[in-house]
Amino acid sequence: MKQTLRWLCICLALCMLVGVLAACGAPATDKPDGGKDGETKDQTESKGIETEGETKPVYLDSLPENLNFGGEEIRFLPVTNRHGMSVYVNVEDSTGDIVEDAIIERNAELQERLGVVIECLPQAGYRELTGRVTNAVGSGADDYDVVIGYCSADIGMAQKGFLINMNNLNYVNFKAPYWGQEYMKAMTYKGTTFWATGDINLTYTSFSYAFLVNSKLWKDLYPDENIYKIVNDREWTIETLTEFAEGATAELDGNDKLDKEDRWGFAMQDGHYEMAMAMACGIEYSQVDQNGDVHITLESEETETIYEILHELFFEAENATLMMDLHEYDDGARQMFTEDRLLFFNMTIVVLENSEVRNMKSDYMVIPMPMMDDAQDDYYNMLQDGVAIYAVPTTASAAKYDAIGATLEAMASMSVQQVLPVYYDNALKFKYSRDEESGKMIDLIHDTVRADFAFVWGANINDITWFMYHNMKKGSTSLAAAFASNRDAWTTSLEKLTEALDEYADYGA
Repeated sequence: MKQTLRWLCICLALCMLVGVLAACGAPATDKPDGGKDGETKDQTESKGIETEGETKPVYLDSLPENLNFGGEEIRFLPVTNRHGMSVYVNVEDSTGDIVEDAIIERNAELQERLGVVIECLPQAGYRELTGRVTNAVGSGADDYDVVIGYCSADIGMAQKGFLINMNNLNYVNFKAPYWGQEYMKAMTYKGTTFWATGDINLTYTSFSYAFLVNSKLWKDLYPDENIYKIVNDREWTIETLTEFAEGATAELDGNDKLDKEDRWGFAMQDGHYEMAMAMACGIEYSQVDQNGDVHITLESEETETIYEILHELFFEAENATLMMDLHEYDDGARQMFTEDRLLFFNMTIVVLENSEVRNMKSDYMVIPMPMMDDAQDDYYNMLQDGVAIYAVPTTASAAKYDAIGATLEAMASMSVQQVLPVYYDNALKFKYSRDEESGKMIDLIHDTVRADFAFVWGANINDITWFMYHNMKKGSTSLAAAFASNRDAWTTSLEKLTEALDEYADYGA
């Protein structure tokens, strides 16, 4: 099992974590190694070396010892998500919550370690961050040092020329495993890192899509089957889901028709979750060639095949799927699941924190979304488009670059060691998901994040990310006409985006 999952909590600590940044300017070869692939849980937890009767902490990062930025203040501007809830935790006083206490302890240690002062500015509302940064940076105001955006809404800010190339920051090692390698690769353009993400933020795991399995229904309906074994044996596919879902659906209320008052094997939201299912089946939006140029690859036989298979599951498989409206699904499907009337509940990991799910009488299991078939090379996980991303505005003082870089690196590595294990082991695994095997499944989900350039930047490419949803909504059984009507718009918007990014690619800090 990879060590990723236990870095998940970093996000919670986000605003608090922000301590000292390290500067930009040192050659890439001088940047420290930030961790080693393949470290075990024991290796990622805090360790110490005894020195003259004191225990000296050992960190995953390779920041130089005795860094001290003399009380430098690092100002973070975070965004709220579109539901109005902050995805960050800025804990000042202990509330008795074990995760918040871990954040407080980590922040105090980070600030002492680097000699920085963390300031979390008032949050910008969803869809407000880009405007606020544009106004401030456009006028030359040095109001913040790090901005934390909502990916789909804010990633396009890079084409305005307001963000530095974070690769030029000293002390930050984006090759370290606590940075989201797959997602950052998709956000990068021609070697320029305008945005960074990963286990520095809880959303990198909590916004992962997964399936919850109602344990009571599973045991009642399939007592001789082990869902974990099915997943581990790589037999968890769309066909398998369909078979189990059809076998679970039953009319309960005596009105001789199947509706949301009955029992269903599977429910599907008419929206994000269709995109997540397509990603889990291997859909690809774009590829980048050896010159760094982006090419749309969504129009393909593979996409057609995936679409047809999902369309059959959602609309044609007999009594397998209850389709629900975009705005009805979250509460409606969750209620069915907690009332033991839904076998498979497709949701993001954050639902494990929901009080109704936590307090449901029946147990539940966590598994990844199914593969298209057993020929697929792995399970794939899509992150919800609001995953938190970090950038440094061009108006941030160059004198602070070292402090900024060091803070981000320490924030990520220390969260893995001190916060994420607390959140993961005490919250997700034992308090929420209730069994160790589900914890391993969350590890699997976290370690199989899949993304590409056009998917991540999709809001700036004629909303290409929503292509599957729009066509499912229309009831289309084929994509040929949709490809034809979208092809020129995709090409034009991609060219506009990349031309703008070309102007700032490899922009020096």
